[in-house]
Amino acid sequence: MCYWFAREHGNADALVLGMMNKQDCSELVANEEVLFGERKFAMEPFFVQRPGSDVEDDGWVLCLVHDAEVQGTEVAIIDAQKFGEGPVATIKLPQYIPFGVHGSWSEEYVAGPDGSYAAKSKSS
Repeated sequence: MCYWFAREHGNADALVLGMMNKQDCSELVANEEVLFGERKFAMEPFFVQRPGSDVEDDGWVLCLVHDAEVQGTEVAIIDAQKFGEGPVATIKLPQYIPFGVHGSWSEEYVAGPDGSYAAKSKSS
């Protein structure tokens, strides 16, 4: 079995409702969906495997959720095997993270507020 987790882009309701979905790779259709609420918008999700497990969806899906009502940010934690049940925990962050921020899957430090990466990579 193969799964992937994504922000829903395919319909107008998803953009309004901030929907995420879990898809079976073999079917290419959403199996389960999570709605975060009115004026809440899911950002890029990522999967954290349960330590020691080799089951494809045994772990958690984490994503930042922009709350437009209060201009705040939450971290939603979802049990990947019970995805449609929604978050098992939500953490309100003390700092606003801009909507649309993306993850970086590099083994190196990619960027920082002082621009140190660009200077280091040019001098290497």
